[in-house]
Amino acid sequence: MKTARVLLLLLGVLPLLTGAEEGALTYDRALALALQHSKAAQLARLKAEEADAAVRLARNQRYPRVNVIGLAGYVAQPLDVKLKAGSLTSLLDEVGAGVGLGALSPSLGRFPATDLTLLRGENHQYLAGISVFQPLTQQWRIGSGLAAAQAAAVAARREADRANLQIGSAVEQFFAGALLAQTRGQAQAARSTWLAGRLRDAENARSVGEVLDDAVLGLRVELTQSRAEEVRRTQEHTRLLLQLADLIGRPGDRDLLLAGGLPEREAYTLDFWLARAEWNPDRVVAAAMADQARAGERAARQARIPDLTLFASGYWQEGQALVPARGGVAGVAFNWEIWDFGRRSAEASRGRIQLRLAETNRDRLEEEAMRQIREAWQDVEYAGQLIQLTDEARAYRQRLAELARQNTEQGLELGTKVLETRSDLLQAEADWQGACLQRHLALLRLYTLTGLLTETASGT
Repeated sequence: MKTARVLLLLLGVLPLLTGAEEGALTYDRALALALQHSKAAQLARLKAEEADAAVRLARNQRYPRVNVIGLAGYVAQPLDVKLKAGSLTSLLDEVGAGVGLGALSPSLGRFPATDLTLLRGENHQYLAGISVFQPLTQQWRIGSGLAAAQAAAVAARREADRANLQIGSAVEQFFAGALLAQTRGQAQAARSTWLAGRLRDAENARSVGEVLDDAVLGLRVELTQSRAEEVRRTQEHTRLLLQLADLIGRPGDRDLLLAGGLPEREAYTLDFWLARAEWNPDRVVAAAMADQARAGERAARQARIPDLTLFASGYWQEGQALVPARGGVAGVAFNWEIWDFGRRSAEASRGRIQLRLAETNRDRLEEEAMRQIREAWQDVEYAGQLIQLTDEARAYRQRLAELARQNTEQGLELGTKVLETRSDLLQAEADWQGACLQRHLALLRLYTLTGLLTETASGT
C-alpha cells in the first residue's frame, strides 16, 4: 500500500479533517511556530552564528597587522644636551700636543670655561608611529586553526539542523498522536453510548421480569468502566495537545483545533536506508568534530616551526633633541623556542589521542545508526502487515454495521444492535488508523535517522 494513500485514508476518517476551519492549526503552521519559539533552536542558531564569526576571526589571522601609536605629553624637566665646564679640557690638551703646541689648558684654562648647552629639549613632546607585521611561517598554524574553525562551524550548523529535526519530529508525533487519540476517544464514546442503550433495555426487561438484577448490575459495571476509559482517552488527548501547545509557544492551551494532513513520504528498501547511515545527524556532527580534532592535531605538530615575521615601522616625533624627527625600520623578526621541556610533544600526543577519540566516536555513531535503521525498517514492514489486517477487519465491521441497520429498520433487531456495530466499527477504524500511524512514525524515524527529513524539509 502506497504511503500517500495510507496517509490520505488515515486523515480522511477524522471528522475534523473534512475542512480546514478558520483558525485551525495545520501541521505546517505548527512546525513553523515550534521552530520560531523553540529556545533550543534559537540557541543552536546563535551557536552557528558564533562559529561563523570564529571562522572570520581565524581567516583574518592570515593578513598583516597594522598598529598605530600616538603620544602627547608635557615633560617638567626636558632633556637638554649639555657640556659641563672643563669636560673637554683633556681633549684640548691632546689636540694641542698633536699639532706640536703642547698642552693648551695652562694658558687657556679649562675648556669650556662654563657649562655649555648644545641642544635644548622641549617641555611639550609628541610621538606618532605606524607598524606593519606580516606573519610568514605562522601561516601553516593559521591554516590549521582556520580548518579547525571551519569544522567547528560545520558542526554548529549540523547541531542546528539536528535541533530543527528533533523539533519537527516531536511536532509531528504530537500532532499525529492527538489525531489518533481523538479517534480512539470517539470510538470509546460510541461504546459508552451502546452500553447505555443496553442498560436501558435491561432495566426495561427487568421491570417486566425478563432479566435478573445481576444482568443489570453487570451492564452498569461495564458502562462505568467504559466511561472511565473514555476519561482516560480524553486525558491522553489533552496531554498531547498540551505538549504540542508548549512546542508552538502557546503553553496551557488545550483547546487546539487541528486540521490538515501529515507529510507524505516515500518508503525505500533497507539497503537504501543503510547506505544513508553516514548522514545520520549525530554521526554528521561527530564527523565534523573529527575534522576539527584533525586540524588541532596538525596545528600541535606545526608548533615546532620557528616564527618568522616580516615587519616595517615608521615614526614622527617632536620634543626630543637627540632623536631624528622622522625615521623608520624594516626587517624580519625571528623567534624559535628551542627547548620547552616536552610541552609541545605532550600537546602533539594529546592531539593524536583526541583525533582517535573523535574518529572512534564517529564510527560508533554510524554503527548505532545502522542498528536503529534496521529496527525502524522492521517496524515499517510489520506495520504494513497490520494495516492490511486491520483494513480487512474494518471492512467486515462496515458490512456488519450495514446489516444491523437493515435488520433494525425491518424490526428484526433492537436499536442497540446498531449502536453496538457502530461502536465496533469505530474501534476497527481506530485500530486501522493506529496501524497507519505506526507505519508513519516508523517511516518518520527512518527519515530522521538518515538525515533525509532535513533534506525533504528544505526542498533539496
